[in-house]
Amino acid sequence: MSYETKELVNKLGKLGDRLHLNREQAQKQLETTVLPKILAADEATNKNSMLIIIDVLKLMFSSSSWEHRFGAITGSCLLAKHFYEPGTEDPDLKYFFWNFVRGEQVHKLLVDSEFRVRNQLGELLKEMIKADLQKGV
Repeated sequence: MSYETKELVNKLGKLGDRLHLNREQAQKQLETTVLPKILAADEATNKNSMLIIIDVLKLMFSSSSWEHRFGAITGSCLLAKHFYEPGTEDPDLKYFFWNFVRGEQVHKLLVDSEFRVRNQLGELLKEMIKADLQKGV
């Protein structure tokens, strides 16, 4: 596993940290350094990194820890902002957002016991709608 991949997985995991400050720092580092590096790389690296992000987020969504679910939502927002372009035809990305998140997770997260998870879900739905107006509507 390359250093960049380890850094990516580490920062994604920190999105679900129990300390608020660690979650915020991880989000900022992903947005400002890690994701821009990935997006500047070649297409194969970009695709592999996206698949790693999706796999990590799926694990976080299924966690019993509210912090991990919160982090999965935050990570999904970042994924939508940086990887999902209008008119994208990437089947993995579309499946993740429109089948896995919308189809399997939203109904559970709307009634999550933690209010921060429920609040963060609104941000994710907003990002999904912005990313793909046709599907979002």
